[in-house]
Amino acid sequence: MIFKNNNLDSPLPDLILDGVTVTRVQSVKFLGVLVDEKLTWKNHVTVVEKKLSSASFILRKIRYKITQRTALTLYDTLILPHVMYCNIVWGNTCKSYTSNIVRLQKRALRTCLENKNLTTHGLFIAAMRLPFVNIHNFQIAQLVYHYFYNDQVLPKCIIALFDKISEIHQHATRSLDNRCLHTHFARLNIRKNSIKICAPVLWNKISINLRQIKFIEHFKTQYRLHLLKSLNL
Repeated sequence: MIFKNNNLDSPLPDLILDGVTVTRVQSVKFLGVLVDEKLTWKNHVTVVEKKLSSASFILRKIRYKITQRTALTLYDTLILPHVMYCNIVWGNTCKSYTSNIVRLQKRALRTCLENKNLTTHGLFIAAMRLPFVNIHNFQIAQLVYHYFYNDQVLPKCIIALFDKISEIHQHATRSLDNRCLHTHFARLNIRKNSIKICAPVLWNKISINLRQIKFIEHFKTQYRLHLLKSLNL
């Protein structure tokens, strides 16, 4: 696979190893995620859509036999894992690609709650489940939290993505001692959506009280509640 942008269309020589020509592909599955040569994640999103559609169909067919609690448990078992798996990598792709995932997620939750009168935000609040976008934000926030408090669990290549404000300068600014990250400029959308660019922006918007929580489980609980409450705003 050759990673490229839309402007690179010139012919390239074959890659030969031990006399065998290596077949070039446009996408490949790596650890359960379909990676494409332009890093759009469109192929992976399509696979997730199919899995969610099948799971939603099963849920609708058996809903009349089960309670709401059991239905939500099945949602957590059949649907949520596909939405969450490696979401930190592909979840911030073009919104037009993931719009169908958002629709399928809402359809499944409406099936669980059996209430067609709920607004979109009211639906997620009633179910106490995060929307697709907030699931991505939730995973990004956990990654940065580990960077500040428990970086030994992160690969060095992930640690190298971020810079603390305190490592950039020592000027007496409000962000110096508030566990803020240095933000980087990006011109292309594909770069703006990368972890290196979007994670510092997201993290710096989190309240100081949340950023200073010392334990990861407490942080996850409080930040998840914050994301749910923000749906009402």
